[in-house]
Amino acid sequence: SKQIFKVVTKLTKISLDISMEGRESFASIAFNEEPLHTRCWLLPEGRKARAILFIAHGLGEHSACYDKLVDIFVSKDILVYSHDHYGHGLSPGVPGLVSNMQDIVDPVLSHARQIRSANPGTPIFLMGHSMGGLAAVLCAKAEPGLFRGLLLNAPALGVNPAFAPAWKITVGRWLAYLCPQMVMPFSEMKVEYLTSDEAMREELKNDPLQFSRGVRCASGLAIIDAIESLAEYRADFPFIVLHARPDMLTYYQGSERFFQRAVTEDKEFVSFDNLGHQLHYEVEPYRSQVREAMCNWILSRC
Repeated sequence: SKQIFKVVTKLTKISLDISMEGRESFASIAFNEEPLHTRCWLLPEGRKARAILFIAHGLGEHSACYDKLVDIFVSKDILVYSHDHYGHGLSPGVPGLVSNMQDIVDPVLSHARQIRSANPGTPIFLMGHSMGGLAAVLCAKAEPGLFRGLLLNAPALGVNPAFAPAWKITVGRWLAYLCPQMVMPFSEMKVEYLTSDEAMREELKNDPLQFSRGVRCASGLAIIDAIESLAEYRADFPFIVLHARPDMLTYYQGSERFFQRAVTEDKEFVSFDNLGHQLHYEVEPYRSQVREAMCNWILSRC
């Protein structure tokens, strides 16, 4: 169908160099006075960008996870940027630790502002996967008008009461206070939950930059607190949601409720059956369907 465990942080200077040749470009973004690892997938020489897409990756991921996805965007003259969140990939910080969602949101906003300054007049879209989808909504809420629209790919916009009943959240708050870096029991991100594509499963298993041991206590509570802060939020920006009903890592019904509450008239919900959490890396023909839906949605709003 369509239709906290709080740690005070400081965001410091950011400067962006988009003139570098090749598939990767490294901006200088400092968070907590430590540089984050950034990426840019450039267009072929002589091509002009019709749009810009910023990708906010999910918990435990990193920007290079999207190497195999961005080619379709680049082929459509969509310039793509991303960076590894603090505590992820090649960026500094404790692997997999998110003490507060603002640690994710603030650098994304700063990076996007610099991209806008360097590309005046080119519309910027924000895609967020999983936790990155939650961050994307928080970004659009904090700074309306910065993004032309959001692509929410299996976003973390609800708390599944079957997996996280109230008593577990209460215990989790104590654990987050006492031992924030502890990985919560039974929270391992199994590749079987991500995709049914066996080749992709092997690739994910062997990715040394992935943090797949599970969800750290502080990270889980930071995400839950941010989700709860959006409980009554009625989005008024253009967006598309793509989510699979059997998703074991983010709550499908949370995406449905977010969609239903939204007051914008420019909204779309694409639902899938029998697929995993990483729709963009599912088996064919679904993989191509997801990617084409994303590209077409962006280009129809340029």
